Amino acid sequence: TEKREMATTVMGQDISLPVIISPTGVQAVDPDGEVAVARAAARGTAMGLSSFASKPMEDVTAVNDKVFFQIYWLGSRDEIL
Repeated sequence: TEKREMATTVMGQDISLPVIISPTGVQAVDPDGEVAVARAAARGTAMGLSSFASKPMEDVTAVNDKVFFQIYWLGSRDEIL
């Protein structure tokens, strides 16, 4: 049997399979929220982090640094930056 190589690179991030966990806001239904998802994704893929996340970005990236940030354009550019 032939083994298929699934690893790839997405926007400079090496991941073990061509799947990225999409951003989902307010994952507070679980006490660890997005941190738990980041921990699972750290086994080989990246995740998207919503600007409406229930956990701080620093907590999420502490367990997996392969995170893409989804931001909603609300207000002026100066307010967002």
